[in-house]
Amino acid sequence: MKKILGFPVSFCSFLPLLSGSQTLLAQIVPDATLSQPSIVNNNTIQGGTRSGTALFHSFKEFSIPTDSQAQFLPDAQVQNIILRVTGNQRSLIDGTLSVNGTANLFFLNPNGITFGQNARLAINGSLIASTADSWTFSNGSEYSARNPQAPPLLTISTPIGLQFGARPGNIVHQANLSLPPGKILGFAGGEIRLDNASLNSPSGTIFLVSAMQSGTLQLLTTGLGETNIEQFGNIELSGASAIDASGLGGGAVQIRGNQVTLRDQATIFSDTIGAIDGRDIEIQSNQFSLQDRAFVRAFTVGSGSGGNLSIRAKDAIALTGMGYPAFEQNLLGNYLFGNLDPRTVESAILTGTAGSARGGNLTISTPQLSLKEGSAIVDLTQASGAGGNLSVRGADTIEVISSSLGTLASGDGKSGDVQIQTRRLNVSNTGIITSGTIGSGNSGNLTITADTVKVSGAFPQGVVASNIVTSTLAGTGNAGNLTINARQIHIENGASIVSESGVNLGGSVLVSSGKGGNVILNASDEIRLSGVGLPQSPNSSISTLTFGTAQAGDIYINTRRLLIFDQSLIEASSLTFGKGGNITINASESIQIVGNLNRVIGINTNAEGGEPFTNTNSAGNIRLRTSKLSLSNLGQISVSSFGKGATGSIDVQADTIELNNSRISATTRAGSKGNIGIQAQNIVLRNGSKIQTDAGDSDGGNIDLQTKILLAIPLENSDITADAQAGRGGNINIKTQGIFGFQLGSASDFSDVNASSGLGLDGTVKLTTFAQEPTIRSNLPNGMVDRSTQIAPTCAKVATTSQFVVTQRSGLEPNVNEAVQSTPVWIDVRGERSHKILQESAPEITEASGWVKRADGEIMLVSESANRPILNPCLIPARADSAP
Repeated sequence: MKKILGFPVSFCSFLPLLSGSQTLLAQIVPDATLSQPSIVNNNTIQGGTRSGTALFHSFKEFSIPTDSQAQFLPDAQVQNIILRVTGNQRSLIDGTLSVNGTANLFFLNPNGITFGQNARLAINGSLIASTADSWTFSNGSEYSARNPQAPPLLTISTPIGLQFGARPGNIVHQANLSLPPGKILGFAGGEIRLDNASLNSPSGTIFLVSAMQSGTLQLLTTGLGETNIEQFGNIELSGASAIDASGLGGGAVQIRGNQVTLRDQATIFSDTIGAIDGRDIEIQSNQFSLQDRAFVRAFTVGSGSGGNLSIRAKDAIALTGMGYPAFEQNLLGNYLFGNLDPRTVESAILTGTAGSARGGNLTISTPQLSLKEGSAIVDLTQASGAGGNLSVRGADTIEVISSSLGTLASGDGKSGDVQIQTRRLNVSNTGIITSGTIGSGNSGNLTITADTVKVSGAFPQGVVASNIVTSTLAGTGNAGNLTINARQIHIENGASIVSESGVNLGGSVLVSSGKGGNVILNASDEIRLSGVGLPQSPNSSISTLTFGTAQAGDIYINTRRLLIFDQSLIEASSLTFGKGGNITINASESIQIVGNLNRVIGINTNAEGGEPFTNTNSAGNIRLRTSKLSLSNLGQISVSSFGKGATGSIDVQADTIELNNSRISATTRAGSKGNIGIQAQNIVLRNGSKIQTDAGDSDGGNIDLQTKILLAIPLENSDITADAQAGRGGNINIKTQGIFGFQLGSASDFSDVNASSGLGLDGTVKLTTFAQEPTIRSNLPNGMVDRSTQIAPTCAKVATTSQFVVTQRSGLEPNVNEAVQSTPVWIDVRGERSHKILQESAPEITEASGWVKRADGEIMLVSESANRPILNPCLIPARADSAP
């Protein structure tokens, strides 16, 4: 059983109460529970019961009226004054609470405590005010306000904790309370409310704890310890209330509650000044809400490392700013141009460094995190010190809507890394997740792990669309890498996932000489780009860009299905003098690019900008691996260089490739050629589609196609070309089992394969056909196909003219552009009773007479069997004596 501290009382104890200030007596009334009771004389309080270095006071009522003072006068040996109120009235402190000497004051009133607007502290030690039931000590005893009767006094000194009752009283604070540096200033009670008030303990410890059920709270010399309380109360800071533990070394701030709310410009901060390392800000709650220009900040401005800032909420964290216009003007603009002042940041959670030391880490942990209307979670590096890391864990959902989350370096120091873990990440309406630099320091890496990631749209009057970005906006620092691991990644309505060297902000270009970072996207299900955004940023995109002299980063995509719709694109480009990045995509099932017939979209690496005949920036390469590649409605895969730099190459491997009014191209104006290499089972070009290399004042690039079937419709003008305007045409090398619908030679209005030059230095077209190995070796009837029925050059070798005759539907189609529709193409030529397969050498493979398209899209070459001859040959060679 816990011991309850108490003291014998005599009648003489009350005699001092007959004198002194009657006004103060009406507010401060000692009780009859101590052997040496408290003595109130005018504005001084003496007496009390000593136990070692502890002095105990017990009052029935304890309040200080406006413009009054209550001054404790302990002996010099007293280190702790332990005060309790045993009556049923709350304490109202609206005057000055003073302690002579350096003793700490422990103030307990379970009924409640209010610090009025005129309250002041004149205390050189620490102050802990609580509405718990009792103070607890290391020997297991208690000093209780609810049960003041107790055994004889034991030798004790400092309380080590609090014992709360079932319904602790509330604490209301409306004043400006300050303690000397290094001291503890703490409130522990029921609900706690600060209204236009402040708590200030430079380099000290400030804590707020709200409990709504019985339990214990451990007190340490550095602040709060462990607790078994499970039901916490609400804590609210409003009306520009401030909690400030800044100073030499920076102090600690500890808050534990149910719903912790900061609004109306309320602030919590602990800035580290000087050479001593800062301490931490820790907020633990069920819900945490920050709104109306409130902020929480831990910054370092000296050579001491900044303290960490940690906010953990079991249910949700919500930040709400003052709307997008204020966000764009006060935060986004200053952020992008490096003018962000941590002292003026609003609606934000902020850590960073403006000195030579490292900034503290910023950790956010909650099932649901919401940033809206211009709020921010930011770590800043503004000098030579490195920034701290930003870690955000949202077990269920993270939303960044017209707000920002990230790290930024504007000095010589490296910005911290950003790590985000959640099930659903939603970035919308000019929401920004970033790791950037605008100085000589590098930006940190940005890593996101989620089930679904959605980046969407822009604020209607916004300058930029939503994006997830690593960047070097200006200066010489390099951008970090951007990595997303998810099941699905959706980029919509002009949003982007990008790593940039330099930036184009509404037509204003900031140039950087730092390298862009790589973009690495791993999505086990799909990556989808779709929708149209603002006029100034219409494309939903995945990109690495350079606007300066440095190289753009590379793009690596691994997914099952990649979908690119509307005006979306995947781009790795140089827009001034740097080298463009490479794009590598592995999509196990499919890559689908569908435009909207208004603008060419797709997968591009470009090198453009500057003077075309002096700029030497080069474009990167594109490497695609997939089962099915489909482009339609002006879909495009392209590499291009508009200067003297090299054009990248395109390397595609797929089972099936289908182009419909689309193109795969490599273009250069004056630089070295770009080549195209494609390996596929089937390649189909429809409706003016192109596979092309095109050069201006240099040689054309080469095209190398290896495929089982290469098919186009002759009248649709789908071409394979390797052209040069003022150089030598490129070379085209085609290896196929069958090529249909193309004519080899000069360009025409039909589907062509040609390599031409404006100077007459045409390239070469080499066609190599190969036979398919049979899968079953068996005896086949001789003369399965009448050679006179074949569509082949051999039909016309016997004469100078030929005829094209169609007599019935069982032969060829009336339109030469149509596939053969007869069924079945292959027929059983075995005897009716014999099922024995003879293992003999395979006969000569006959030529195909047509092609069919299977349900799965595969193209097959076919020939008519001997048991079902074609009655009407496709070409009838003209006789020498026939009429012309």
